[in-house]
Amino acid sequence: MRVSFKIDIRGAAPISEAELPADVTVLADRLRPDADGWLVIEAAGQPAIEIEDDLYFACENLCLRGGASLLLGESWGYGYFTKTGGLRLDVTGDAVTISGDFIETARCARQAFAKALLDCGLRYLRFERALNRGYFEALQATVTELSTAFHAAGLRPDAD
Repeated sequence: MRVSFKIDIRGAAPISEAELPADVTVLADRLRPDADGWLVIEAAGQPAIEIEDDLYFACENLCLRGGASLLLGESWGYGYFTKTGGLRLDVTGDAVTISGDFIETARCARQAFAKALLDCGLRYLRFERALNRGYFEALQATVTELSTAFHAAGLRPDAD
């Protein structure tokens, strides 16, 4: 199970998280100020799900808050920021059903998905910290608020 992000680049194809240069500041003048991009959810035996939205909003509200909710065994709703609609993460025991507008429905293991969401949120926070675009402080406040969930998932939100 993996959740990653792709970034919309002005005048070029989007860049996946795996394709980011070591020094992401070289991209600063090519990034859209509204942080448009995609979250990509990959689970074994399922087609990849790409969620197009404002990455700051998606990482805060789907990755961080949604991941923490799933760890607690609670379902989560996510309303898109840049378009009408949204998606649901519905918990049934140890599984999560992902469904909603503009995506195919999928089912995956709750704990693994929660950890993958939280981990992606942390990686995006580090990306924003490196760029120093102003999103970092708000994301860090959310991570601090949800620190219990991170520790329960075995993640270190303070690690670089």
